[in-house]
Amino acid sequence: MSISRKTGGVLAVVASLVCAAPALADSQLDLSSISSTGSPEPVRTGFYMETELGAFMTLGGAESYSNTEAFLGLGVGYDLLTVALGTLSAGLQFQLAPSAADCYITGPGGADACPASGSSTFTMAAVDAVVSFRFQILNRLYIPARLFGGMADFTPLPRCDLAANSCPSPTGVAAANPAGDVWEPTFGGATGIEWATGFDHFTIGLEASLRLVPVMNMMGVAIYPRIKYTF
Repeated sequence: MSISRKTGGVLAVVASLVCAAPALADSQLDLSSISSTGSPEPVRTGFYMETELGAFMTLGGAESYSNTEAFLGLGVGYDLLTVALGTLSAGLQFQLAPSAADCYITGPGGADACPASGSSTFTMAAVDAVVSFRFQILNRLYIPARLFGGMADFTPLPRCDLAANSCPSPTGVAAANPAGDVWEPTFGGATGIEWATGFDHFTIGLEASLRLVPVMNMMGVAIYPRIKYTF
């Protein structure tokens, strides 16, 4: 009789655990893109943060092109509108990249004066406003098209007219001091491909951008992977 009662008690405990298992599973935090109904989560839109880390080089100057250097980008934005073709977004971005072994210093008569009269290596730090539209081509797969423009700081001075003792800045005249810096207007565009992954919140992509600095007759080219987190 005692054995029968113990066996019945064990079976009751096992049955209660089996019945409680689904409820415990439902209470667990879902870290994937699969909703509680078993269907994929929709692609998130709204406020997002992004980062890029890739390669950068400049075109122009005395050597025509620079060495390839590291490139860092950080940005924030917001998805303003979603239509049948895709999503319209706006944001701000910061980009930091060096240029090495290409000089923009000019001497009397416009002749190159590199590198003795200036720096053949400089760093660009740009702050831009960005407008982008990502075209949906497949489920969770997009082609982004971005336009950006803003101001960029170059240090040490990558280009000065030593004959006039000035830099070609539309905001004023700066002394030709290779240890100084100068702010210049800049604009450009970027495109590539991006995928809203099965890991909820995360979008990854691969892009290429072209940046123009008209006053310096400079172009900056960057290729980078992109990671975006949408809240």
